[in-house]
Amino acid sequence: MNIYTEYVVWGVKIEDRDKPEYLQESLLQTHHLGETIRSKAVAEMIALLCESKGYTRVRIQAIPFYKGCESELAKQFKSC
Repeated sequence: MNIYTEYVVWGVKIEDRDKPEYLQESLLQTHHLGETIRSKAVAEMIALLCESKGYTRVRIQAIPFYKGCESELAKQFKSC
């Protein structure tokens, strides 16, 4: 089974700093050049750019995916 990883960049936008802490974090970026982010280096570059724009508590989330499991998951829901 092939595994691939997609990366998501989270952080606190400047305009959200005055909100309650549990509402501050925002999804900053999931795509780069029209594609999901699959390179850790690209995710790190985006995170650095976000920090240079003034975003704080920037973090990268790595999400593993298994190629081919999408159809198996769909079969499970059809039987319900």
